Amino acid sequence: MATLPGPKRVGKAQPMPNQSSEKAAPTSQGRKDVTTKIFVLDTCVLLFDHSALTNFEDNKVAIPITVLEELDRFKVGNETKHFEARECIRILDRLSQSHSLQDWIPVENAMDGQLRVIMDTDCPDGNASSVFSERTNDHKILDAALCLQAKDPESKV
Repeated sequence: MATLPGPKRVGKAQPMPNQSSEKAAPTSQGRKDVTTKIFVLDTCVLLFDHSALTNFEDNKVAIPITVLEELDRFKVGNETKHFEARECIRILDRLSQSHSLQDWIPVENAMDGQLRVIMDTDCPDGNASSVFSERTNDHKILDAALCLQAKDPESKV
């Protein structure tokens, strides 16, 4: 039985027909004029890869306190997820030595990325909790995202 050759890749990838090939114009500081993105991380992201904290380049990364509480429960053990939880906690601990994690702070090894921990008290009137009958950890994480969007409508959350 003969095998078919795989697709050949030649040159740079071309944009899809419905995508614009134009890039955002640089601002006076040389950066592209783009909307800031805020990524709200769930526990599973950090349990899969602790370096996710630094993988969002020049965007903002928000970590709800609920995620830190869940990471704390995962730090004991010998599986990969336990190692990832411990490493993530170590990174955050190192950052907290010189900054308050409740403020947007620069992230090591990221371009212009910033990080912040979102406390439950930052978002007391959670919309997700009012829509659903129970207040689960997932709802608290959704509340943090909704709260950030309300506080910073210019950013994509």
